[in-house]
Amino acid sequence: MTFDDVARQRTDVWRLCLQVDDLKGKLAAQEEELAIKNDDANKLIAVVGAEQEKVSKEKAFANEEQKKVAIIAEDVGSKQKVCSIELAKAEPALLAAKAALDTLNKVTPVYRY
Repeated sequence: MTFDDVARQRTDVWRLCLQVDDLKGKLAAQEEELAIKNDDANKLIAVVGAEQEKVSKEKAFANEEQKKVAIIAEDVGSKQKVCSIELAKAEPALLAAKAALDTLNKVTPVYRY
């Protein structure tokens, strides 16, 4: 091996050392950036988890309210049906009473004092 060969190899090694140092610097910067992004992602995951829990609770509450409303609507429907039947039964008697009252008003003279 000649002196020039050794000098070239030494220069190549020196260049490789510089490249390694440059890559180490880039890697350190990327690791720092990655740590920041991981921290931001973890914070976002925590926020999304909390919001998801709120939504789940509100959905459960809404489902319970929907069940209550369905029960009330069924009860109202039943009462409406009963009232309609009772009204249908009472209506002929009401009409007969009104007709009788109209007859009394026409036949009976009204005296004024």
